[in-house]
Amino acid sequence: MLRIIDRVKYICNNVSIKVVLIGEGDERNNLIEFSQKRGIDLLLLGKRSDVNKLLCGFDLFVLTSRYEGFPVVMMEAQANGLDCVVSKAIPQEALLGDSYIRVSKENKTMWINAIMHFINKTKASSISRIAKCDVIKRKGYDIESCAEELSKIYISLLKSQKG
Repeated sequence: MLRIIDRVKYICNNVSIKVVLIGEGDERNNLIEFSQKRGIDLLLLGKRSDVNKLLCGFDLFVLTSRYEGFPVVMMEAQANGLDCVVSKAIPQEALLGDSYIRVSKENKTMWINAIMHFINKTKASSISRIAKCDVIKRKGYDIESCAEELSKIYISLLKSQKG
């Protein structure tokens, strides 16, 4: 992925790009070495429990998974109003709005084009992240909607046991 970011950085020579990687992996030292050689601003945060809070500071979310069940982090990114570039391993059910592009893991050109699309879109767009968050709420994935639905289920169960 850093090779793709390196290419995007080259194409957009006046755009500031900071790469933040969250999680653990065997490639840590290679990532550090490559980013230093290529002048990529890289921040490795390791395993975190506050990903939802960190996402508030991002402009774009990229998920390169090869295999994925139901990625909660994808829901968190969309709930934060982020544009998302994701691999085709991400199930369609996890993609809620229209602010994402699914890309074949092997096609580097498509990854570059998708990232460039959102960089250019961000420059030209007046659509706020708050407006994007409304899509998630309308689909019933915000905490208030979920709490209300769960309350209805509990009340229904209590009434059926009494009666």
